[in-house]
Amino acid sequence: PSIAQESPMEAVNTNASSDGDASSDGQSGNDDSLDCDFDGLSFLDGLRLWALSTNQTHRALNSLLELLRNRTDFSVPKDARALLRTPTNTAAAISRVDDGRLWHHGITNCLQAHFRQTIPEHEEIWADFSMDGLPLHKSGPAEFWSIIMKLCQMPDVPVMYLRSFVAEMNELQENGVLINGCNYKVRIRAIIADSPVRFY
Repeated sequence: PSIAQESPMEAVNTNASSDGDASSDGQSGNDDSLDCDFDGLSFLDGLRLWALSTNQTHRALNSLLELLRNRTDFSVPKDARALLRTPTNTAAAISRVDDGRLWHHGITNCLQAHFRQTIPEHEEIWADFSMDGLPLHKSGPAEFWSIIMKLCQMPDVPVMYLRSFVAEMNELQENGVLINGCNYKVRIRAIIADSPVRFY
């Protein structure tokens, strides 16, 4: 099935002080391959997509931008925030909720951003939503609660989608699998699926 990336849609920060800045030094992404389509993008748009897809830190991007300005003819911003189009004023997007603060990015904004470079495969967009919270610090009452949206879509022909899996499982249950010279039978203890999959 076609499963899109998870995107934070809302975030609630309860009892938290604003002690982070826009140039947080989180770990950069270290995936071996990128799921990015750079076709048709300008150099700056491609650089922005690469930076966001690989979770580059602002410090790393600032160093790269300085290198590009000094060693190439590319016209690039001086600061990572300008490249990433980071909002300079988020006060209007943050509201008070009881004794905490709420940032609502919006479902529409998330969908439009996700499909900026791609087109939905179907006329309807199906989404799963989950909520989770975690403490911001080991000591103290501050917590961060997020609403996560995950796009998902069943294939048009579910039987074709399951055919290879069923055929291989039948083979493994009947003839087993060879591991280190020994043959082991494979048994299914349970199949865990949501309602649409169980229908098929």
